[in-house]
Amino acid sequence: MKGQIEDLLERGIEAAQAGEDERARDLLIHVIELDERNEDAWLWLSFVIERTADRIVCLENILTINPNDEDAAEELDRLLRERSIEVGTPTLPRLEKSEIGASAVCSQCGYRNPTWVYLCDRCGADLRPVDVRVALSSGVRPRTGSIFSLLGAWSGMLLFNPLLAFMPELALASWARSLAALLLAALFITLWRLGLTVASSEFDVARSFFEGVGPSALSALIAALLVLGWTALISLPLALVTWVTARLVGGQRDFKTHAHLVVVMLSGWTVIMALLASFILLILHWLGFEDRLLIGVFFIRYDGDVLAIPVILMSLAGVIWLKQAVQTAHHLSGIRAALTTVLALALGLGGLLAYAALFESDLSLRWSLSHHQPHLFYGWRMLHLM
Repeated sequence: MKGQIEDLLERGIEAAQAGEDERARDLLIHVIELDERNEDAWLWLSFVIERTADRIVCLENILTINPNDEDAAEELDRLLRERSIEVGTPTLPRLEKSEIGASAVCSQCGYRNPTWVYLCDRCGADLRPVDVRVALSSGVRPRTGSIFSLLGAWSGMLLFNPLLAFMPELALASWARSLAALLLAALFITLWRLGLTVASSEFDVARSFFEGVGPSALSALIAALLVLGWTALISLPLALVTWVTARLVGGQRDFKTHAHLVVVMLSGWTVIMALLASFILLILHWLGFEDRLLIGVFFIRYDGDVLAIPVILMSLAGVIWLKQAVQTAHHLSGIRAALTTVLALALGLGGLLAYAALFESDLSLRWSLSHHQPHLFYGWRMLHLM
């Protein structure tokens, strides 16, 4: 009597031979989930998988299992020679070369763990077999190096999905792309604020640019530059603190990659907060409260009081996104990534309290401005952060 793996493999091969690629992929992935070193399953999966990068991984895994497979080696060489084809980033996991009984050797840091653990004791990496189905579904469209592909990262943040937000950025991390993330956020906020201003105002056609669009564009640009300066100012210290704390709990990622994910997170945070503030403003406008509102760069004031709800929501979201970025960068467990985030925020809070203690008179000035001249308060506040 055939076992479950043999039955699934036979059905997968039959589906592949019949041209039912989607059904074949599903059956063969199921086989790999049960036995990740099944050579036949990887072979037939290489025939029905769509992306070239994943075909290369299938063939590499076959050679990892059986280095003497000449057909797989020839096909792999052929694919690697086709430099005219954009291979992209693979979504399938590569197998590690390991001996029998060495399944608890961490693929991230090489530490040999007890066979009963599922997280590496040194770096916190997950030792359990990779979920091939999740890997495929999370990366069907690999991210390109275009600056506008950062919109995909911010969309993943909105969904609180680190596989979409941060995982594709690991292969694209660079200082140039980090700067591009900041510039794109500034450009987006400028155009967004300008669009809202134009859409909510009735401009005279003859004088619209000089008395309406022009000043609004300048105001939006200044606000975006303030946001850009604030984000750039905080990104490197935050990246450095979180990187050091991540290394203390077992992280292995280099600083450049870690810092890039932090910058992507912060730039996305500013963009999403601008959208949230506009959404809240729209609701209050519909309710007839627009005459009692004062809009700052990040905050909304109503009758002299800062509306705390958007600030609280975005603060909590920022903590979650920072934890996801750190966890993705260093392949840490959820607990260790959360610990890293809490330690970094605690250090940051300590710095703010120290600042408050050293510059008490300065804070008194800010309090006075916030109560008596709120317009000056917002301009002073953002310039002070610079």
